Amino acid sequence: MHQIEIVRLCAIWDKADPDKESIPTVVELIDTEEIIDVLANEVRSHWTDIGGHLLNPSDDPELAAIERETVNASNSRFGDEQALKTKTELMQAINDSLTILRSPRLASVVNLRDKHLAHSLTTTRREKRTSVQPMKFGDETELLNASIPIVERLYCWVNGVSFSVMDAQEIDQRTLTRFGTGANSTYCGKWTARARRGNIGRRRRTHARLRRAPARRREFVGLFRAGVETLTAKRPQI
Repeated sequence: MHQIEIVRLCAIWDKADPDKESIPTVVELIDTEEIIDVLANEVRSHWTDIGGHLLNPSDDPELAAIERETVNASNSRFGDEQALKTKTELMQAINDSLTILRSPRLASVVNLRDKHLAHSLTTTRREKRTSVQPMKFGDETELLNASIPIVERLYCWVNGVSFSVMDAQEIDQRTLTRFGTGANSTYCGKWTARARRGNIGRRRRTHARLRRAPARRREFVGLFRAGVETLTAKRPQI
């Protein structure tokens, strides 16, 4: 990773503080049974209150009522499943976060950030308190890969909307491949060939004009002389 990427990766693991947008801050805010129950109930109520619209309801009122009850019951069951999933994944995210916060890998990466990237220190406060393992190449990647599922779970069940970092990475990779190898070379090849044909055409037209120049000059001189002779013939003799 580049230096700024390591700095930003460590920033999402800063200590919990109301002014810091970090994983420990979110975990500190939701790490109670009451808060998790509130979030789960919000997810459940979203599906139970959503209702349902049948595209082709029955003309029979009794059958139409049964159909609506079936849809509502299905939404209610799905809401209960999602509420249970909310509790499970939030607890998983909290436990994974606490594991990373206690890990020597995070301590090594953050210590490198404090010592060489954010500051220029001989010894950090962390090193004065205890021994810190030097960061090894690849520790930052392992930390990033462990952080992504936690961020996705917290974002999904706290905000009520989800996103996938893996999908975004795949889109970026396809775009890079398309414009870096396929489309880029194709367009450049077409542009180069088009420019080459244009240059050849311009040179041919220029050479043709140069070849036609003497004939045009003689034609012009001939017309000029004919005009002079005509004017001279019409001039009255004194």
